[in-house]
Amino acid sequence: MSDRTPVLTRDSRRLSAATALSSALLTKGWWRGDESPYTRRSDPSIEWKKRKESVMASLTVTQPEAGGNQTVGRKRSAIRIVVSAFGVLAALAGIEHGVGAFLQGGVAPLSLVIESWPDTAGFELVSGEPAMTLIPNLAVSGVVAILVALAVGIWAVWYIDRPRGGLVLIGLSVLLFLAGGGFGPPLIGVIAGVTATRIGRSGREQPGPVRAALARLWPWLLGAALVGYLSLVPGMVLVSLVPRLRQVVHRPRFGLDTPLWVDAPTFDVADHVRTHGLDLPGSDDNP
Repeated sequence: MSDRTPVLTRDSRRLSAATALSSALLTKGWWRGDESPYTRRSDPSIEWKKRKESVMASLTVTQPEAGGNQTVGRKRSAIRIVVSAFGVLAALAGIEHGVGAFLQGGVAPLSLVIESWPDTAGFELVSGEPAMTLIPNLAVSGVVAILVALAVGIWAVWYIDRPRGGLVLIGLSVLLFLAGGGFGPPLIGVIAGVTATRIGRSGREQPGPVRAALARLWPWLLGAALVGYLSLVPGMVLVSLVPRLRQVVHRPRFGLDTPLWVDAPTFDVADHVRTHGLDLPGSDDNP
């Protein structure tokens, strides 16, 4: 018996390759008529048809989700704009309260409830802009109120859509209330914070016709609210100045109180403005 290793000749290698190819054909089923990977050709019309069907199927499936995402995005954007706008209003009003308290100097308040603008004609209609503070120094209270109001405005504009952003805005509004930021501005901030908790939430029910109409009008309603609020201070100043022309001095009987201005029961311009004729030549130099 020979112990040498058998050597494959060229004919034996060809026979081995043919055997392997036959086995692959039987295994893959190409002998039934399936296309061979070596002879496969792509038909352009078939490929275009398959691609078109795939695109149409994907559009049919994803279009409702895309529309829903757009609706949720618009709702989120609208809530965020409204919350930011009213947060800025609360901040501006809180700053106004803080400035009024700061200008009164480092004196101790007589009680927890103070007047931010006492003895100011423009704020007589609102009783001097009352506020409440726990700080026993009006100047310090004014500075703290201004800083907290700035934090309210910054948070409402840049960070309100963060997780628990609405709760943080509510907390800042409560702090503004305790620092002398008035009564109205913190209330606006709390309402804005509660509204901010709805950011990112999608409603499950379809809105009715009234809600749908109001949803379309929200930019105009927001603009009207902003204009009305921003016109409050100039309006109070004008109202405090103009009625003085329609008032008279009333002196209480028997001197029981100091004289005060009251609305005139009858108003006639002739009682306040009179004309006098001058003789010729009627100039300032020659009356």
